[in-house]
Amino acid sequence: MREVIAINERGDSKSWRAYRNQGCLSVSLAGQRKYAEAERDLVAAYQGLLQRPNLDPAEQISNLRQLEEWMVKLYQRWGKAEKAAECRKKLAAHPRPR
Repeated sequence: MREVIAINERGDSKSWRAYRNQGCLSVSLAGQRKYAEAERDLVAAYQGLLQRPNLDPAEQISNLRQLEEWMVKLYQRWGKAEKAAECRKKLAAHPRPR
């Protein structure tokens, strides 16, 4: 995943796929119990996607929801219940994609 992200950074680093890949890396890091690294990458991916101009609204909502779901799981595994609850609120605020 780090190689894919490096390729994204050399190419179209503004692509929603680049942020999605960064989120996937965070899931892998969380599985290795590298929670701080996972959080850093997941938050960066989320912020990047929020700032992504000209993204199809349905596509953006779908990707934001996925990242938020990953955040909830990360914080649950990490034992940070308050952060998980915050992410659940964000998740509830987005309509479900059809």
